[in-house]
Order: sequence, then C-alpha cells, then structure tokens
Amino acid sequence: MSVVIPAAVATGPSQKAVSDLTLKLSKTRQSSKMSVA
Repeated sequence: MSVVIPAAVATGPSQKAVSDLTLKLSKTRQSSKMSVA
C-alpha cells in the first residue's frame, strides 16, 4: 500500500510523521499483514 505515503503527504502533518509512519508500516508489514489498519 504505497498509496498511503502520498496520501499522508497530501493530508500531511509533517514529513517526519510520514517517514515514521512508513517505517512503522514497513515493520508491521514485515511482521504481519495488518498494515491495512
């Protein structure tokens, strides 16, 4: 779901938040397929 990154930027609190979210999603996705939430 790489669509979440541009969407977050468009809505976007800050670039750092997006980076953190991407990292978190990547980690979560690696561990589990629950990155949909």
